[in-house]
Amino acid sequence: MKSDTGHSFILRAVSGYAILSAAWIYFSDRMLAAIVDASTLVALATYKGLFFVGATSILLALVLRHAQRLPDESVVPRGRIGWMPFVALAVAMLTLTVIGGVAFRAESTALRHTALHQVEALAELEVESVARWLEERRSNAEVVAADPARREVLTRWIRTGAPDDRQHLVDAFTVIRASYGFAATALVERGGHLMLGDPAAISEHPDYVAALQRAADGGITFLDLHRRADGSLHLGFLVPMYGTGADAGRLLAIAVLDLRPEDDLYPYLAKWPLPSSTGETLLARVDGRDHLVYLTEAPGRTGHALELRRPLDDPDLPAARHIRSGERSMSGVDYRGVPVLAAAFTVPISGWTLVAKIDEDEALGDLHRLAVATAASIAVAGLACLGLAFFVWQRQRLRIALGELAQRRRVEAAEDRYRATFEEAPIGIAHVGLDGRWLRFNRTFAAIAGFPEDRLAGMTLAEVLHPDDRAEVAASMGRLVRGEVDSVTSERRIFRITGSIAHVAITASLVHDAVDGSTYVLAMVEDVSARRAAEERLRASEERFDLAMRGANDGLWDWNLETGAVYFSPRWKSMLGYQPHEIANHIDSLQGLFHPADAAADAARNRDIFEGTRDSYACEFRLRAKNGEWRDILSRAFVVRGPDGRPKRMVGTHVDITDRKRADAEMRQAAAVFTNTQEGVVITDPNGKVLAVNPAFTTITGWPADEIVGQPMSRLRSGRQDAAFYRQLWATLATVGHWQGEIWNSRRNGEIYPEWLTISSVYDDLGEVTHRLGTFTDIGRLKQSEARLEHLAHHDPLTGLPNRILLADRLREAIAAAAAVDGRGAVLFLDLDRFKNVNDSLGHAAGDELLRMIAARLAEDLPEGAMLSRSGGDEFVALIPDVEDAAAVADLARRWVVLLDQAFVLPGGQEIYISTSIGIGVFPDDAREPAELLQHADAALYEAKGAGGATHRFYTHVLTAAAADRLELEAGLRRALERGELELHYQPLIDAVDGRIHGVEALVRWRDPVRGLIPPDRFIPTAEETGLIIPIGEWVRHAACRQMRQWRDAGLDLTTMAVNLSPREFQRSDIVRRIAEVLEESGLPPHCLEIEITETALLEQGSELDRRLAALKALGVRLAIDDFGTGWSSLASLRRLPLDKLKIDRSFVQDVPADPVSTEIVATIVSLGRTLDLEVLAEGVETVEQFEALRAQGCSQMQGFLFARPLPAVEIPILCGRGLEPLPGFTPGAPRAIVARVAARLS
Repeated sequence: MKSDTGHSFILRAVSGYAILSAAWIYFSDRMLAAIVDASTLVALATYKGLFFVGATSILLALVLRHAQRLPDESVVPRGRIGWMPFVALAVAMLTLTVIGGVAFRAESTALRHTALHQVEALAELEVESVARWLEERRSNAEVVAADPARREVLTRWIRTGAPDDRQHLVDAFTVIRASYGFAATALVERGGHLMLGDPAAISEHPDYVAALQRAADGGITFLDLHRRADGSLHLGFLVPMYGTGADAGRLLAIAVLDLRPEDDLYPYLAKWPLPSSTGETLLARVDGRDHLVYLTEAPGRTGHALELRRPLDDPDLPAARHIRSGERSMSGVDYRGVPVLAAAFTVPISGWTLVAKIDEDEALGDLHRLAVATAASIAVAGLACLGLAFFVWQRQRLRIALGELAQRRRVEAAEDRYRATFEEAPIGIAHVGLDGRWLRFNRTFAAIAGFPEDRLAGMTLAEVLHPDDRAEVAASMGRLVRGEVDSVTSERRIFRITGSIAHVAITASLVHDAVDGSTYVLAMVEDVSARRAAEERLRASEERFDLAMRGANDGLWDWNLETGAVYFSPRWKSMLGYQPHEIANHIDSLQGLFHPADAAADAARNRDIFEGTRDSYACEFRLRAKNGEWRDILSRAFVVRGPDGRPKRMVGTHVDITDRKRADAEMRQAAAVFTNTQEGVVITDPNGKVLAVNPAFTTITGWPADEIVGQPMSRLRSGRQDAAFYRQLWATLATVGHWQGEIWNSRRNGEIYPEWLTISSVYDDLGEVTHRLGTFTDIGRLKQSEARLEHLAHHDPLTGLPNRILLADRLREAIAAAAAVDGRGAVLFLDLDRFKNVNDSLGHAAGDELLRMIAARLAEDLPEGAMLSRSGGDEFVALIPDVEDAAAVADLARRWVVLLDQAFVLPGGQEIYISTSIGIGVFPDDAREPAELLQHADAALYEAKGAGGATHRFYTHVLTAAAADRLELEAGLRRALERGELELHYQPLIDAVDGRIHGVEALVRWRDPVRGLIPPDRFIPTAEETGLIIPIGEWVRHAACRQMRQWRDAGLDLTTMAVNLSPREFQRSDIVRRIAEVLEESGLPPHCLEIEITETALLEQGSELDRRLAALKALGVRLAIDDFGTGWSSLASLRRLPLDKLKIDRSFVQDVPADPVSTEIVATIVSLGRTLDLEVLAEGVETVEQFEALRAQGCSQMQGFLFARPLPAVEIPILCGRGLEPLPGFTPGAPRAIVARVAARLS
């Protein structure tokens, strides 16, 4: 057996040696051929062979030594220990050699790529830096060219040559050179002549001259690197400078910004950022068509920039290859003829080519040294592995033996641990056979089952289980055996020896024993009786809590403060009208429902909880319900804290107290109403005994609450209502349940008063009366107010006389009574004359006092049975129900006219004289209706006032026709305004000295389509009475001013347009503004407009006269008094008023010279005008005698039919054309014939 083992060993050793030797020779030769050159290969092969001999000799000695100790095959099982470690060693050496060769090739390629990538990244970085440097200088140049202030100074200096401007520019370019890093700066003319700056910035080099020309043509120009005659290197930028203002767009100068490459560019390129002895960065550009020139100094060579040139078609030169094809990284030959790894890029702005390169030997030299070191390492590693393999082979046998021993010990230990775990496990463990008998169980299971171990061992599973659970357990075991489930988990009940029932949790699974092939059920049993009992107690507690919460109608919430989750009970959500799924269980849901005014307080409470200052709270706030309503909530909560004191949960309840708060509010309101109402309130029992009263009850009746409570309400009876009244009251309460009406009661002091009482009955659930509620109001003052209102409704509040309403009632009664007995009655309609003057001059208080005095004086003389009433303003109406004849009524009217003509003395001593006009209507002769009778009396009054006032008139049917005519005239006049039927005629104003027409007076005419031309005396009074004079006057002023402006524009020499201003217009507060608007609209100069105001209108104006005339005068218009002499103007008034003219009334002129009195009045007026420096015009001159007399008195202006009638506007220019030149001999002493000629020419 030992011989066979030896032969097998020899065979394996020889085979291993052959394989190892062949692999070594083949792969080592291939590896050396790949990493060394041919000259070195021979020497290395020798050393390789010697190394192999030595290594194999050592290996052979180890193998032979092992062969001597080779055990008998009978001792060591075959196949357990073999030559696998040596085979593994051979394979490892072969693999290591192959990997080394492949790794060398891969490393070589990667190292080359890495070097090229580094060079390319370096070149790209330096190109960006150089480009950025050039771009910054270019941007600096743009700033120089674009600065508006510098261009403005340059423009001004070119234009004026101011030294300050030149110095400013010199300083500016000095700052530019220092700030931007330029070597020199200068300002030159288009032709290159230096204007200012550093002469070193300019040169005669052709490149400079060409760049100068390009800059002059427009745009910033880059001046490429060049060498000047003195050998210095330069580059830079040339910037055109344009003028501003009028010189905008004009080239004024060129800024030269010079750079020296030795300052920035060359030092930067000379730095190679990586450790290298051959790394170099060069700049080159195309020179001519077939060469390139290097712009930088080569290392170790100075002064050769722009001197080193190479052919552009050199196939290996990196710079040339990039220029020709754009190639960026490459292997090539540099200008020295040395192989290099290089990268090239084009520099923007300049067009230069930047080349970064490193010698290939330097870049890849480490790779060769790495190959040698790797081969040596592989050899050493092989020897080490060989020794390790032998050692492992020896150790393998020992490890097998020790492993078998350890395995036996582990099995024994595992069995011990299993038994200890099985017995000492805190849960019950049992093995149950498929027949239901116990195979084994631990002590915990026996304790859970409640049986002694020996007795339990003789029992079956079914005997232990509760009868109701046996079928289900059998079914579960069947599913396990059939493989339907892997395990079964359930809770079951078992009977203990004491008869009690234990609840257990069982997890069962089917087990197949690999040793004996048996199958049984493994059951893990845990006693959960205590847990089930706790759960049952918890369930019962929760049920009790839930029932309590339902009974309390509270909403429960439970907030987990760590997660933010909140449990809201169904009642909590339904309390706000939400379904359970409509509110998310998160604290944000609750906070989103808070009333904005309550959110801050809630946040403060929560903050106190988190800070530990409180553990519970009870508060009220408002939450928004689903329907949008705010619900009042009472919240009670407490916090649950952890062992560290931090809050974990908050639990609380919500109670909806909205209805309760509303009820409380209603109760408070009811109490407030009961206490504070002004109505008396009394509560009695069903029989009327007082139970409670409010303060108003005491105020009204005088009975304090402590005296009246307990007394019957009959104590307040006044006795005015009899027993039948009260029987009816109680009967109504018994049948209807309430009573309301007026009742007379007595106060505590015995005073009887009326009250409005309402009694209501209060019923209980059975319909029985429990209380009666009475509310009442003292209506004594109300009744007095009703009487007062009744009086005011039918009487004048100023005089106390009956008003129009009462008059109409009494008049209707009087007419009916007269008709019944065929009697007569009369109505006297009184209107006071000049009453307005009293109001305007003395004020309305004096006017009111005068009306009361008039009413009292008339009432004293009122016949028996008659009634005097005031119908409004200054009008009174007397009703005489029974008259004998018209004469008696006329006597009464005359008596009243005389009575009111007497002086009235006001309380202040002021005497007032006034008169009255009376219109009389007799019933039933004149009318049978009150309104018609009063209308007829008013018509008679109108007739009386038309007669001059201070008289009376009876109504006749003629007056009705006249009234109808007035109404028709008024209606027609309104239509005339709307239809434009009014027109103006103009009457010339004549200068009595030279006969010239110096102005005209505008006179309105009405041309009715049916009645023809209506004179003003027909419609002006009606217009004055109805107020239509205001729109008519407005139209006259507009038309007259426009016409006067047209005449003046046409060349007519008219200076005055006279326009009448009615008294009613003059009283308007806005008359001055209206006249100003007319002047502005027409464009007529104010001095051409003459406003004529009657003397009566001036007298009626009262205290406003001076102010209003001053305002008119301030406009620039002329003011004249019309109809002067008819009123009662005082000299003091004439002296202070801003007047321009007096117009003598025609009533005086028409009697001149026949009436001496009229002649004297005219003379006085003329003299007065001359004294006051006023013009005087006589109107209504119709005869030559009047003309001569007036002229003799010194009247300077005239107007009348003697000269011309009022003419339409078209005839005025014709008339003025005939009368422009003065008549010969027209002098103050001209004979009557000349005057006649004047009249004839002007007529």
